[in-house]
Amino acid sequence: DWLENPSNLKELKPDIVIHSAFDASHKIYDYGEYFKSNLDFTRALLQTRPSHFLFLSSVAVYGEENTNYKLSKLLCENMIRDYTDNHSILRCSAILGPDMRPNSLIKILYGLEDQLTLSKESTFNYVLQSDLLEFVNTCIGKQIFGTYDFVSNDSVSLQEVCDLFKKNISFGSYTHNSLDISNSNTKKVYSGVDKSSIDVILEYMDGINEENSPMRR
Repeated sequence: DWLENPSNLKELKPDIVIHSAFDASHKIYDYGEYFKSNLDFTRALLQTRPSHFLFLSSVAVYGEENTNYKLSKLLCENMIRDYTDNHSILRCSAILGPDMRPNSLIKILYGLEDQLTLSKESTFNYVLQSDLLEFVNTCIGKQIFGTYDFVSNDSVSLQEVCDLFKKNISFGSYTHNSLDISNSNTKKVYSGVDKSSIDVILEYMDGINEENSPMRR
C-alpha cells in the first residue's frame, strides 16, 4: 500500500529511516513511471522527517555509461541532500549475504552453470552484508552523516575466484570491469571495509550453512 500510495507514509513519524527499496527493473516499459516511482517513494520517506535518513546507493553512480539505474540513484541522492543534512548515503559495491540474488560468483561457487556470459577477466568488488549492517548501525549510533563509498580495498577477477576454489567454468566474451574506487573516507569511521574482495568471499563462504545458503531457494 505504501508503494502504491507513498503519500500515506506521512502518517508515520519514524526517528530513523533506512531506505534500501528500489525499482531496479531491467525491462522498462514506461520510463516516466520508472523514475517517478523511485523519486516519489524517496520523497515520501523524506517527508516523514526522521532525525536520520540512511540511503543505500550504489557505486554505479561513478560509471561512465548513463544508465537508468545510475541516473535514478543520483537523482535520489540529490533529493536527499537538498532535503536534509542529517543523511548517510552509502554507495555500495556488490553485496554478499544470505538474501543475495544468484550472481556469477554464486554460479561459480555452487556450479549452477557450466557456461557464463561474462569473461574470465571480469572483475568485481565485494562487500559483506553483515559489514554493511554493522556500518549502518555505526552511522546511527555515532550520528555519522555524509556520503561514503562502501567498497573493499580491491577487486577480484572471476578467473581468480575459479583458481581459488578450483572450479572449472566456461566463460563468455563480455567483460565487466569494476570501478577503481577508494574506501579511504569510509575506513576513517569504520575499519570493517579494510579487507580485500577475496577476504570478503572467504568470510562469506565460512559463514554459509544450510539455513542461509543461496541453494535453499
